[in-house]
Amino acid sequence: MKADDNVLQLYTGLANDALKVLDASLAKSSFLVGNEATIADVAVYGDVAYAEEGAIDLGPYANVKAWMGRVEKLPGFKKYADLLPQQDAA
Repeated sequence: MKADDNVLQLYTGLANDALKVLDASLAKSSFLVGNEATIADVAVYGDVAYAEEGAIDLGPYANVKAWMGRVEKLPGFKKYADLLPQQDAA
């Protein structure tokens, strides 16, 4: 099923707006609430990690990408694909 182009454009725009705010916030601190990871980082990472699967390019958001790297280095971190293996829907 192909998404309606107008709907795709709307949600892509909303995602990029949110990523701009996130990127600006992360320019000021290493994590979302200061310089140590909190549950906020874990919660938001869970959404941002799926961005590229949704055709959202994270390339313009250097601070977001650096933050993702910091979150991924936290003790006990596992990528979602390691925890929730995916199957082809074919």
